[in-house]
Amino acid sequence: PLFRSRYQTSSYGITSFRSKNSYAVLCAVCMTTDRETNILHPGRNDCPVGWQVEYSGYLMGSYYSHRKTNLVCIDKDALATDQVSNDAVYLYPTETECGSLRCSNLPGGYRGNAELTCAVCTPDTNRKAVTYTHWGRSDCPDGSSIVYSGFTAGSHYSHSGS
Repeated sequence: PLFRSRYQTSSYGITSFRSKNSYAVLCAVCMTTDRETNILHPGRNDCPVGWQVEYSGYLMGSYYSHRKTNLVCIDKDALATDQVSNDAVYLYPTETECGSLRCSNLPGGYRGNAELTCAVCTPDTNRKAVTYTHWGRSDCPDGSSIVYSGFTAGSHYSHSGS
């Protein structure tokens, strides 16, 4: 079966999203004719050098004990149009969990139990380029350039959700 998605945001730290609790999650597929690629920059609300922000917001997905969904970047100015019943896919803010993540006030560190931001980025100029992820490395093969590097993260092995 297919179910609509709704926000589950009433008790989380994103104040502007609390009023959207139980409302439908809207989406649009967008096309621009002057840029050929895009990236999702998780954990940041800005883009790497040479890239521009199309929109920024919050990384959201399923609750850790629910069935997995993809993580998506929900616009910080998301609209709330109509309420959805409990028979739905629930989207929750994605929070950091200290331990395997570096949590500190130092550059590159995360704050514990904080909602993660995100940005959807496109190149500043029209380039004939594509992006791909080089899993298992923090560099790119010859002929490719780094947009950004970091580490992978996901749900705990014993959790059902994102």
